[in-house]
Amino acid sequence: MPEVNPSNNRKWIILLAIGMGVFLATIDGGIVNIGLNTLVNEFDKPLVVIEWVVLAYMLTISSLMLSIGRLGDMIGKKRLYLAGLAIFTTGSVLCGLSGTIYWLIAFRVLQAVGASILMALGTAMVTETFPDRERGKALGILGTLVSIGIIAGPSIGGLILESLPWHWLFFVNLPVGIIGIIMVLRYVPDSRPGGKQRFDFPGAALLFVGLSSLLFALTGIQSGEIENTLILVLAGIFVITLVVFIRVEKRSVEPMIDLSMFSNRMFSVNLVTGFLAFVVTAGTMILLLLGAELLVRRLDPQEVRGWGERPALEMDSQFGWKLIPSQTTRLRWLSYDYTVEANSLGFPGPEYPEQKPEGVFRILVTGDAFSSAEGVDTGLGWSRLLESRLNEMAVGKKVEVLNFSMTGYGPNQYAEVVREYAPRYQVDLVIVEVFVNDFQDALWTNEDFQYNIGFYNGDSSGMSSILKLESLRAWTDLNIKQRLQETLQGEPNAQGYFLGHVATLERSELETLNYASDFVKEDLEQIQTTAEGIGAQAILVMAPSSVQVCSADALAYYPRHIDLADSTRFDVDQPQRLMTELAGSLDLPLYDLRDTLSASAPCPYQPRNRPWTIEGHQVVSEYLADLLVQNAYIP
Repeated sequence: MPEVNPSNNRKWIILLAIGMGVFLATIDGGIVNIGLNTLVNEFDKPLVVIEWVVLAYMLTISSLMLSIGRLGDMIGKKRLYLAGLAIFTTGSVLCGLSGTIYWLIAFRVLQAVGASILMALGTAMVTETFPDRERGKALGILGTLVSIGIIAGPSIGGLILESLPWHWLFFVNLPVGIIGIIMVLRYVPDSRPGGKQRFDFPGAALLFVGLSSLLFALTGIQSGEIENTLILVLAGIFVITLVVFIRVEKRSVEPMIDLSMFSNRMFSVNLVTGFLAFVVTAGTMILLLLGAELLVRRLDPQEVRGWGERPALEMDSQFGWKLIPSQTTRLRWLSYDYTVEANSLGFPGPEYPEQKPEGVFRILVTGDAFSSAEGVDTGLGWSRLLESRLNEMAVGKKVEVLNFSMTGYGPNQYAEVVREYAPRYQVDLVIVEVFVNDFQDALWTNEDFQYNIGFYNGDSSGMSSILKLESLRAWTDLNIKQRLQETLQGEPNAQGYFLGHVATLERSELETLNYASDFVKEDLEQIQTTAEGIGAQAILVMAPSSVQVCSADALAYYPRHIDLADSTRFDVDQPQRLMTELAGSLDLPLYDLRDTLSASAPCPYQPRNRPWTIEGHQVVSEYLADLLVQNAYIP
């Protein structure tokens, strides 16, 4: 093919036009990765299905690139490149409009067809445009764009998802694609192929089948989602098609790949050297990123979802989720750094025999993060401290406090816990810790909570987390990005869950709370009935939100523009008032911890998290111990 050699200024405009397409194709390989969890929640499908949004794109590109290059030689690179830009841009729009995950995967394949054209022809078109003396510089710039696209993809995806719906991961390509089409039409010269050429259909088909089989096998090995037998079959197909492909290409007049090139020693050596250089470069990048990740974990150890150095939770058909039984796990997140000890039932605390010993008074505790002692070591939670304090007070019998609480539990789980374990362990007193958001929790299903906890978001622990750079990104967001935003905005960047507590106090939420009250009442009635059925007493203890107890200065995520004293917007007593009315209608004793915790100094809540500090647990345990003794709950 003859060199085009346009004017000096025009060459760089052509490079820009071609580079836009190559950059788009490259960046879209990674821009979606950061949004996989979002797509899991959007389409209500497991991660193994959602991952095909990325895999379909990469597999299609890898399988088509060699064939595309041959087509470019036959029909003209500019025309095919324009078609590639149009296909890619159209596929991007259709991806953003997809109503199901399967349409999204299908349109990602269409998008990848366009991307394979852009990536296969970009380098060749730049080579034809620039003379020998400038070709190296131009190809270096193009390679830099590819590298930037690979690195920047996840970051750009994260920025988009912070403020826009997931559809914009694809819509963002539309303006760039249109500009690229206009620039290619106007500035890139039309180079027509000389002579009539034939397309090697048998070679292309064999190449596609062979590469697809190899890539599917490698994907299966990496993900663990494909059985070993199928992986071996795919590997066998690759070997067979490779052998057949070589035989077909040797006999073809116009082969897909001219195998005679490999007889040139210089060509073969350069090819192997280039491959090894790529492997070394990729390996170095992984090692550097791995080192950065490990450094971050050492300097400021934290896990993306807050569930420790290894998974601490498992799904449960009865309660939705529990701790992994008989496991001790260190959990680190934000201001957290604590150890949770799970018994054989999957709840925090020591083992107790089902048969209650003679002369023992048993208390069953159930609640959410406040009672499971999220944020402090299991032995320092208020239920453990309550047991120790009651036994020190010499109430006339030994007291055992059995804790069946779990982060995220609500009224539905409280009732199920009491029904399952109160008769089984012959308890004498049931203490149910309720929280201001339990009205909303009563409207959630177990599956809703499982999504919220993160069971459908993939595994973020161990090497998988490191390679995905999730901890590094979390650390960067928390310690750099968020701090910068807070400085520029002059106020903290409030967490969504934190703002949910504030919303509970808004007068506009009263209708929702009243609607949920009927569901909460049903759960409390079940608790009361179960307790009465075994001759036990049930009482409620209400934990206030941190914003009802602590000042804005004591809470890192308390937005300064929110004024709880604004009585036209907020009714600070609203949750407690509704829960008091419910308890009164059922003749269930209710004890509000708000005054007790408000009198505690300093603020008894974690500054960057929701639950109590160690001091807060101590205050609650002392208050409840005195309450139980003074009100003769322990005869």
